[in-house]
Amino acid sequence: MRAKLLHGHDASPLLTHKAARYIERYGLYRGNNSSSWSRGTLTDLNCELASDPHNERAREWAAKLGAHCQSADPGFILTLGGDGTMLRAIREHWRRRLPFFGVNAGHFGFLMNAPDAVFAAGFPPPDIIFRQLPLLFIEFEMENGERKTGYAFNDAWVERSTSQSAWLHVSVNDVPRLPKLVADGALVSTAAGSTAYARSMGASPLLANSPAWLLVGSNVQDPPHWKSALLSYDSTIEIQNLEPESRPVCAFVDGIEQGRVRSFKARLSRAAAAELVFLANHDMAEKIAAIQFAKI
Repeated sequence: MRAKLLHGHDASPLLTHKAARYIERYGLYRGNNSSSWSRGTLTDLNCELASDPHNERAREWAAKLGAHCQSADPGFILTLGGDGTMLRAIREHWRRRLPFFGVNAGHFGFLMNAPDAVFAAGFPPPDIIFRQLPLLFIEFEMENGERKTGYAFNDAWVERSTSQSAWLHVSVNDVPRLPKLVADGALVSTAAGSTAYARSMGASPLLANSPAWLLVGSNVQDPPHWKSALLSYDSTIEIQNLEPESRPVCAFVDGIEQGRVRSFKARLSRAAAAELVFLANHDMAEKIAAIQFAKI
């Protein structure tokens, strides 16, 4: 299959329809660097619904758009709610390799599309941007010595679990960078998550297709004036608690508590990713630009 595509031949008999669409969307196996985004349409696809049952507007829209949602052979996942609903849908369904199209029934809704624009464009929308975004792969050593792993779409962090500041040792690619970070905690964030807690902690949002991710300190006391660092795609971050008995820290993955940990290791996953879908005239890149140039 790869050889046929590389030489410009038709490989569709060797592929399922969904796989062929995905490969075509991102120009895979063509002998050049594949793209992380693509323009397309959802008009010829059925959807599967992932909705916030406690949100009145989400329930109303679910009834309105239900005719397009079929459990048999869906082509994308329609997510109705806020960013939390989208994160939950990604956590539950990213392994299925279906795109996620969100309609914001919450507050900020950075990962979602504006409802007025969605209903004005018609559903399913005819002109959209697919964005393939990597997940973070996280490894923990728990307080009891047990080892756990997890995936984060937005961010993951450690924070103090008592009244005392955390004492953390931070290394990048096995090189000590912050031998003793005294802070409330430290967070790693993807570009998609850089508008959330990372931004609240003082880091600048990353462009949607930036080949980078973030390390950010929370209420840093020492080193003075250090706030954040920009990391390359191939970086591995390791955070170790220097005083686990007297200054315990808890780990969180996309806001979900994992318990007390002794060490925390993170890198961008080489395999796990999620596709988010945005209306072409209000893509994630435009949202980030609007944040950076917002009126004071």
